[in-house]
Amino acid sequence: VLEGRDILGGTWSFWKYPGFRCDAAMTNFGFHWHPWTHERKIIEGERIIEYVEDAVRTHGIDKHIRFGHRILSADWDSATARWTVEVDHG
Repeated sequence: VLEGRDILGGTWSFWKYPGFRCDAAMTNFGFHWHPWTHERKIIEGERIIEYVEDAVRTHGIDKHIRFGHRILSADWDSATARWTVEVDHG
């Protein structure tokens, strides 16, 4: 997994303003392999970040994340069935 920033969370960690939340129920928005089990279904961005961090840690995904790696281009080659990915990891 290539992550352009130095932290997890994507949009949820990038935008920080009062009331920032997901208007979809987490039971629909969450990962099927890491179900949302809390009572509240509509939650703030900070709780979504916590959920993502917990999912990543619980399932060992954190070991496969390369932080600070920004994809510059990705080209598919049908003949070899491979991607060529250009990455900036400054």
